[in-house]
Amino acid sequence: MVVGEGEYEGQRFPVTEKPSVRLLIRNEPAATWELALSEDEDPRLVLDGHAYGFDTDTASGGFADAAAWETLSEKVRRYYDQEDDDACESISDGYVRAVDEKTGSSLVSFYTGGDGTWPVWLGRSATGDLVSVVVITSHL
Repeated sequence: MVVGEGEYEGQRFPVTEKPSVRLLIRNEPAATWELALSEDEDPRLVLDGHAYGFDTDTASGGFADAAAWETLSEKVRRYYDQEDDDACESISDGYVRAVDEKTGSSLVSFYTGGDGTWPVWLGRSATGDLVSVVVITSHL
């Protein structure tokens, strides 16, 4: 959490930001961090102040089991579009979980700081194993 003060039209107000969301894969410290890249992305081509990441026009993102993507994403759509509270579980303010009962797979969604592209970082242990995935969710 980052706590500070904002200003809008001359009014000052307290601001609390959640600058990132982490998926903990293994309970080990990350020894190194690398930008998550798709096959066609070259980190040498990223301009200063820019990053590769995932795009959103709904100010949201999520972690999901790709093998159950169709089922899980449909549940999330029903939850939001049809207001079907049985399709997902609200696990915290702005966080929703969908579960595929057949496979035990899940999807957890979260809010970002708005529309746009959000960087994803991979944390690796000293032996190179993936231990964390972090999405930067705020322009700080």
